[in-house]
Amino acid sequence: TFAGLGKTGTIGDKVLTFADTAGQLTTATKSFTLTHGAAHHTTLAVASSLVNDTAFVTQPVVTIYDADDNVVTTGSQSTQTVTLSATGATIAGSITMDARDGVADFTGKGVKLTGLAGSKTLTASIAAPSNFSVDATITLGYGQATKLALTTDPAGFVNRTNFTTQPVVTVQDVSGNTVGNSSISVDVSIDSGALTGTTRVRAVNGVATFAGLGKTGTIGDKVLTF
Repeated sequence: TFAGLGKTGTIGDKVLTFADTAGQLTTATKSFTLTHGAAHHTTLAVASSLVNDTAFVTQPVVTIYDADDNVVTTGSQSTQTVTLSATGATIAGSITMDARDGVADFTGKGVKLTGLAGSKTLTASIAAPSNFSVDATITLGYGQATKLALTTDPAGFVNRTNFTTQPVVTVQDVSGNTVGNSSISVDVSIDSGALTGTTRVRAVNGVATFAGLGKTGTIGDKVLTF
């Protein structure tokens, strides 16, 4: 009489063979189908890089496994609620869904991250009845150009001379990241009087650096617009 006998490994059809230790008797066999065990851990499949404020082209997929990496396809543990969260960035889209047959596929959910460029952490969590979480590291890059920022203020405003500090304008995305592939032209104007020097500069790697810019006209308060 056997006691405490069990099986670990991949699911599927298996065959047990019983034989005497001396090898003198006809063996007995028993075929059976091994099914998955209790939920043990999850995996998170997601791209390692992402454009800022843009939905993942391939949305995250979370899979629930037993201790031997079999997908938990049946029972209440196969339909647990999965929630996505992010560290270092703002997450948006539909970030909570119930797994189906052990898989939570966020395709069509529009999940995206918004924030400063750099390394971020995406976390997939299950709270009940299991309590699991899994992390993935994502490199967030700059997004689409949305604004100009004056990153070096001009200074030294003496009539008919060049500014002692020339302005530098940076092309930025919605989060203030420099849009490194931008080569747009940036114009500068003044609300009264006239500017001297080059008033249109093409950005290089997202940065427009003015040179030789100055001002002529009456003294007083002025506004430069880029």
